[in-house]
Amino acid sequence: MHAVKKVVILYRSPQAVSNTGVIQFIKNNLEEIFGDRLLVENCFLADLNDQNKLEADAFLAIDERVFQRAKEYVDNFHSVIKINRTIEQHVLKRLNGAASWFRSFVILLLQQLV
Repeated sequence: MHAVKKVVILYRSPQAVSNTGVIQFIKNNLEEIFGDRLLVENCFLADLNDQNKLEADAFLAIDERVFQRAKEYVDNFHSVIKINRTIEQHVLKRLNGAASWFRSFVILLLQQLV
């Protein structure tokens, strides 16, 4: 039996996401890849207050602003991973021939969860 890891995907607010299908797409992809080994939850920072502390094995911040604000709600900031819908130029150079950006993302996530 595999240990279940919890991942929380952090967003600013439901209104800040221009395409609500993206929220479900990211969640569905992670669940498809990791199956029953991963519990995926969505969280909107706009719904939290100063008293909230989030707990998970890893947090995926959807952009730079969410990444910075995560410090307010997460005790272990090392567990926060910034993701983007597109790859930044400096990251492309580091990937240097990777099969796909998503594969690289999954590898980074696995390293965070292990």
